[in-house]
Amino acid sequence: MKPIFFEDIELNKVYSSGERVMTDGDIKTFAELSGDFNPLHMDDAFAKANLFGQRIAHGLLGLSIASGLKTDEPPLHILAFKEVSWKFKRPIFIGDKIHLETKAIEKTDARMPGTGDVLVERKLINQDGKVTQEGIFTLLVKKKS
Repeated sequence: MKPIFFEDIELNKVYSSGERVMTDGDIKTFAELSGDFNPLHMDDAFAKANLFGQRIAHGLLGLSIASGLKTDEPPLHILAFKEVSWKFKRPIFIGDKIHLETKAIEKTDARMPGTGDVLVERKLINQDGKVTQEGIFTLLVKKKS
């Protein structure tokens, strides 16, 4: 699918992704990449005795998935990822089926000629329909002219 330009972005239309299952392997790989080996993510016995009763995915793993999980939205002609404001609302557990809902909520002209800023709301939702993480991405998007 060909990327769409700033002018063609439809505001407030919700797009969804397919489901993705959080795996033990995802968590271990993310720990290796990030260096975050907190026992809440890595140690079953430790996690069982704590707040959530089981191991949880790294919050930043959820954010990473939310930034890359493809939805049925048309791809934007993104030049840069400028900013993120993000909330961690619920844990993501091994075996959770998560999907992403996204919508563009605001468009403004950017300082750089031929570009615009687009605020995109994203929600990472589990199999029970509960939002686990949510926030706003600010993207720099190319204009047609």
